Order: sequence, then C-alpha cells, then structure tokens
Amino acid sequence: MSFLTKLPAELYNPDAFKQFSGGTEFEIGNARAMAWMSQLAYETDEPEKIAKILQSFGLALVEGGVLVEESKTVLPKASTHCFVASHPMAVIVAFAGTDPVSLANWISDFDAHLDVTTDTAEGYEVAADVVWSELKQLLEQCVPPGGKVFVTGHSLGGALAALIANRIGTELQADVDAVYTFGMPRPGNKAFAELYNQQLGMRTYRLIHGDDIVPTVAPTSFGFRHLGRVLNCERQGRFDKASLASDTSSDFPPFVSGVAKDLRDHLLGPLSAVLSIAARIKLATALLTGMGFSNMRTDPGGILIDMLPPRLRDHMPDRYIGACNG
Repeated sequence: MSFLTKLPAELYNPDAFKQFSGGTEFEIGNARAMAWMSQLAYETDEPEKIAKILQSFGLALVEGGVLVEESKTVLPKASTHCFVASHPMAVIVAFAGTDPVSLANWISDFDAHLDVTTDTAEGYEVAADVVWSELKQLLEQCVPPGGKVFVTGHSLGGALAALIANRIGTELQADVDAVYTFGMPRPGNKAFAELYNQQLGMRTYRLIHGDDIVPTVAPTSFGFRHLGRVLNCERQGRFDKASLASDTSSDFPPFVSGVAKDLRDHLLGPLSAVLSIAARIKLATALLTGMGFSNMRTDPGGILIDMLPPRLRDHMPDRYIGACNG
C-alpha cells in the first residue's frame, strides 16, 4: 500500500471504540469504530503497528490475524489485505480497499464479468477466494459457536466484506451481527443482492460520503446491483442515523461515465497542470509550515490527499472517519 492510504500512528484516535455498542442495529459509534478499523486494514505491512493501535482501541490482534494474499488472476493491481481482531463484544474482520495510486486504472479497467456460479463480480470472487481458507480457520479458532462477528471494509474492501460476511453466515457456526462498508462498489448482480439481503441486508450498512466515485461502479446496465441499506451524507458532512434507508431497495448512486479518465489525468499529470494558484499556495504552505487549512491532515499523505480531485478525495478513508464523528 502507498503512503496515501496509511496514517502516522499518532493520528489514530485511541477513543475510536469509546461509543462502540455492538449489536445488529446501526449506531454512529459502531460506524465510527468500523471506519477506523477499515483505515487500520491499510497497515498490514506493519503487523506490530496494527497490534499496538488495536491495544490502544481496547482490542487484541488474533494470533496470525494479519492476512495478505495476492489476487493476480483478475485484479492484477489489487491484493487482499485484512486482519482479525477480538473485542469483548465481537470478533472483527476488517478489509483494506484499493490504493488511490491505482484507483483510476482500476475503475477504468473494471472487470465487469459476473461469475455465473456465484452471481458476483469475478474479480471480487477471486480476491475473496485467496484469503477465505486461512480466514475461515482463524475464525473457527477464535469465534465460539454462536459468537458475534462484525465485518467491515473500505472501497474494494467493502465488497470483500460483503462476500466474506455471506460466507461466514453460510459456512460457519457464527452470527454476523453487522456489516459496515465505506465507499463500496457494486459486488454482484440482482440475484446475489436479493439472496444476500434475505440474510444480511437489514444489518449491512453501506455508507457513502459526498460524491465518492467508487460506489457508482460497476454499472447497473451491466447487471450489477447494490445490497444492504444505504446511508449517505454531503461532502464534509456527517452521517445521520435518521437518514438511513429503511430497506435494501436503493441502488444509489448511479454510474457516472468518463470520470476514470479525469482521475487518471489528474493522478498521472504534473500538479502544476491540475491545481489552481490557490491550491498550489495551500499545498506549499502546508509543506513548509506543517499547518493545514480546514482541519486538513498535515502529514505528507494527508497533504496530497487534499489535492486530489473532489470525487476521489471524497472516497478517502479519513473523509469517512470524519463523517462518522457525531
């Protein structure tokens, strides 16, 4: 993972789980905790860092609980990164998503083939497959019969969270209390969504911040369909429990064409070609003084994130964490 998806250890909030209550009902405190866990899943190249931060959260890393598996068959730019942690109320499985360095190409080159045996996106199914055997063994060891499990993920990790939650519900003697996804793309077709929603739809919470581009893919016209209950907020706004969809019927947001090229041009082109004079001044000030505007992060990754185009900036994990602050 690139430094754009990682956080300095001191920026992880030790109060992340202060309002975590567990259970199947949506709670902002639960969403906030899961947003932090989704962010932490981007740190899988540093297991010691994950363990230390989990300890500050009041959790423990399950022994052997950091899993990284390459999924080169269909999604050559992606790997499956996840970890398993224990909390007094539940075992939590968190998946990392797509590195923004490759996000534009991933959107543009999205493999829109459906796996005819599973009704899910072929690439996601491959990514879930490569980690499932080892993850299943871990969960069998650390989740007692009837134990509670939370599953969460950001971006591609949200789609993997849904696929893995579905497998946990059908293959393990464990209860998936809730699934929280952040900026999740459509993981499968209508048949998969309907089957999934029968079991987990009402306790799957699909959060969308601002005009995040990733939840618009893959196109509904290709047969894909969102699942779970959607909750969205305005850019730099806050998620409001009162706005949570009452059922799983929404397929919001619609697909937007032509955005991938704009993102690629921005990411691959020089900053001078895409930033306004004001933005360049803002960037220079933050780099020279370590002081940002509007509560922007002032570490190198945070500064560059603030320079991303709005629809990609809306997708970043720290935006979701901020939107989960009550």
